[in-house]
Amino acid sequence: MQPFQEPQAITRPIAFATLILLITGFIGIQILPIPLAQRVPLNTLLLLAGIIALVSLRFLAPRLLRAPSVVLATICAYALIIAYADYLLTLLDLSPLYVIIIIVAAAITTRWMALVSALIVGAIQMFAGLIAGESIELGFALRLIIYLLAAFLIATLSAALTEYWRQAATQAEQQRQAVERRHAELESLHQISQAFGNLHDVEATFREVTERTARLLGAEICYLQRFDEVGSYLYGMSPGYGLSDQQIAELQFPVDATLVAVWNVERDDYLLLHNLALLPPQVADAARALNIRELVAARLVIRGRAMGLIVAANRIGGGAFEEKDGRLLSILASQAAIAVENARLYRETQNNLDDVTRLYAISAELLAHLDPEKIPHRVIQAVADVLHAPITTIALVNETTEQLEFAASIGVPDQVLQMSFRPNGLGMSVVRAGQARFIEDIQSESNASPASRVMNYRAVACLPIQHGGKPMGALYVNYADPHPFTPIEKNMLATFANQAAIALENARLWRAEQRKTMELAALADISHSLAKTMDPEEMFRVIEHQVRAHIPGADAGALLVYDPQTDMLIPRADFGFDRDLIRRVALRPGESMSGQAFQFKRAMIFRGQDAMRAARQTMQPENLSRFAAASHYAAHPHSTICAPLYTGAEAIGVIALNNFRSADGFSDDDLKLLEAMADRAAVAIHNARLYAEETRRNAQLSVVNDLGHRITSILDLNELAWTLTHLIRTTFGFRYTHLFTVVPAARQVILLAGASPRASRLAITGFALEFGRGMVGWVAEHGESLLANDVTREARFMFNQHVADTRAELAVPLKIGARTIGVLDVQSEQLNAFDPSDVVTMETLASQIAIAMENARLYGELEEQARRDSLTQVYNHGYFAKRLAEEVSHALRTASSLALIMLDIDYFKPYNDRYGHLIGDAVLWETVQAIRAHVKQSDFVGRWGGEEFGIALPGADLDQACAVAERIRATLRAAQLPLKDGAPIEPPSVSQGIAICPAHAQDTWQLIGRADAALYRAKSRGRDQVCVADENARGHSTA
Repeated sequence: MQPFQEPQAITRPIAFATLILLITGFIGIQILPIPLAQRVPLNTLLLLAGIIALVSLRFLAPRLLRAPSVVLATICAYALIIAYADYLLTLLDLSPLYVIIIIVAAAITTRWMALVSALIVGAIQMFAGLIAGESIELGFALRLIIYLLAAFLIATLSAALTEYWRQAATQAEQQRQAVERRHAELESLHQISQAFGNLHDVEATFREVTERTARLLGAEICYLQRFDEVGSYLYGMSPGYGLSDQQIAELQFPVDATLVAVWNVERDDYLLLHNLALLPPQVADAARALNIRELVAARLVIRGRAMGLIVAANRIGGGAFEEKDGRLLSILASQAAIAVENARLYRETQNNLDDVTRLYAISAELLAHLDPEKIPHRVIQAVADVLHAPITTIALVNETTEQLEFAASIGVPDQVLQMSFRPNGLGMSVVRAGQARFIEDIQSESNASPASRVMNYRAVACLPIQHGGKPMGALYVNYADPHPFTPIEKNMLATFANQAAIALENARLWRAEQRKTMELAALADISHSLAKTMDPEEMFRVIEHQVRAHIPGADAGALLVYDPQTDMLIPRADFGFDRDLIRRVALRPGESMSGQAFQFKRAMIFRGQDAMRAARQTMQPENLSRFAAASHYAAHPHSTICAPLYTGAEAIGVIALNNFRSADGFSDDDLKLLEAMADRAAVAIHNARLYAEETRRNAQLSVVNDLGHRITSILDLNELAWTLTHLIRTTFGFRYTHLFTVVPAARQVILLAGASPRASRLAITGFALEFGRGMVGWVAEHGESLLANDVTREARFMFNQHVADTRAELAVPLKIGARTIGVLDVQSEQLNAFDPSDVVTMETLASQIAIAMENARLYGELEEQARRDSLTQVYNHGYFAKRLAEEVSHALRTASSLALIMLDIDYFKPYNDRYGHLIGDAVLWETVQAIRAHVKQSDFVGRWGGEEFGIALPGADLDQACAVAERIRATLRAAQLPLKDGAPIEPPSVSQGIAICPAHAQDTWQLIGRADAALYRAKSRGRDQVCVADENARGHSTA
């Protein structure tokens, strides 16, 4: 309750003017020698004036009676009126006991009880007079009335004063309770802030935030909600306080105009609502279902953007929230937002580390897979696990139709798997362009595929699977709801696509090499067998044996030898035909499929209608009927492959194989194998060379796979580079092997490691090349491989005295997608040391090296990020302590000096309290900049805790450390902080303590303790100064 206040400035003069007039008149009548005859009318006139003034104050301006001055004037007017009346009656004699009774009655009870007491006393006097035999005169009755008026006067005065002091006491008690309550709130906020700072687990953070908030506000329910990416929807975040996880999960509402009309989150810090009917129907119904009567909510703001809400509510029967609760919750929300964001970032960092580790494991596993049918299934399973994608698909390009076909899928209905990919659809567009596409909401696309309607997904990512510029397929990831793909997700998907491409290419190469090895073995066997005989039929028996083993689609076949004298192709051997009939089918060059292959001197394949057309349009009628009669199927073939037999430029015959069951009975590989088998005279020499080359390539690919396995576990970039260069040099026998990294910003390539003593010296001295200089610089700039088998004929070759004996050089780019991250350079002292297979092998190896280097770089970045304080970017407490321990050990071992400065910002808390946490963060940042301005690159800085920092100066003595500390202190005192509301902010001062190892301490924690003790001695001596362990303060206070 508030004390009486003057309602208007004019009431005070009016009240006191009335009082002065009445008092002056009363004194004048008593003192001035006025005749009695004149006193009576004058006294009567003053009495009437007092009555008029009293009536005016009492009835004409009743609102003014609450003013203390008017109350006093009114009471005085009562008194003077009574005095005038009593004077007229010539006597005023109020008994003291009578007055005391009235005052006590008014103070203890009310003024009306005081009046009753006065009436009783007056009645007793009257009855006493009657008992004594006195007559009741008019004057006595009038005096009794005056007594009652006096009683009213005294009772009013006493009641007014009593009420005034009661109000004053009540107000004082309320203020005391408010101060105690504010103190308790601040203490609770401090405890909550300390508790929030130690939370890293998201669920534990949610639980701690909601529970402490509910207890502080006396709420029955407290929970958190988050906005979606565009701020159009609110989602509940469990766990909370007073609600189950299921109940919180059901608290999902759109942020529509109705909700914004109740509370504009971007403008208002908090919302206090006692009438839930004002909320949108969906929100109000949810609140009623939970028996919520009232609520207070505040926004969670991170970097100026509302990320969510914290809501406290009471069920029916709960206490009422006030405006102060809203303000308190708004203050608490800022602390809670920081705690939630820190926990989220911590979990995100941990998840990133887990994902990187998982990527390494998946990479190693994919490299070990050599079955191309299993690789897509393993990739999509890994994508689904890492990215929690409900729908994942890999589609591969059919080399024959050049269209996409499903290879593996998760969450795709059978109905969709039966569909064909559209030629101009998303997948084919991505495959042709070689560029990934990320669509947050497919419904915004005008060219949405029918599959999107069937599967009812909204977001899609489609990435090309390609190797060496060759499109292999596409990787799809779908989400049921709109999903903005983060940079981390995009990078991970790109990594998966690259890993899939490499694994598929390795598997294809392995399978091709396996098939090639078998073919080579067959060709070698054929060559060996053919060398033992001169009989064409016996030769064909050898070929037939290998055909049946390696070309299962061959139902029949024939060897036709060219007779120059008759210009005819004569069947000399066959299988699957009636021998007598087929030997009668002699063909001219250009007749039938066999004649066309002979005439054009190239292997040919005929499928379906092409085979039928070639037979019917070119064969003589008698040959056509004989051929059909000779076939055991009594029909013409559905597919045929033919390969001419020639030595040099001279054709000597043709081999033809027929399939009578399917138009796709033969593959291109079958045709190639037949062509190799048909190369009679040259087959031995050609196959011997091919076998040697393929054997070498097979060995190289085996080495590539082995290197891939070995490098995937190395996460340190320097160790990886050293290991790779030495393995490549020793495995392939190159003279020099160099590994460079690309620095795009500087347009340079820098040598990481080399596999020879000279190359090692180059790496130590930091050898670097500009883009475009030398073969390495050219490859770094253009992203293409460059081979020079004679460096004297290559204009882009750059001579270097450290590798002066180089005669041949091969440089291959290390690429991640379209980005060149390095160059692998190998050199030989021999001319023509490299062939195309070396280029293919080095490019395949370069793809794996690039991934390993990128993984090592990402791992290094994550490891460095984990060491840093997120706000100041100096080392965090744990890593600083570890580094300090290493430096202490080094100083003791080498008998060198190590200085430690413990620095604490003076009066840091007022910056946060007075100017806000943004200014507090600016003070921390300004302090770090001042420290960095005065320390060397070999020194290191860490945030010890809060506003306290540690500065380690390896090799510095006491005087050097004091000089650095003084420069830091002076720099901060001259710092200029940003203005707050147009007013300058005083720059911070710092207190610093210095300890030297080994002069002051022999181990790490003793050194920290000595420096910390010196710091607190500096604070106790007035702050803004530097103190040394066990010595007096150095410097002086400028505060």
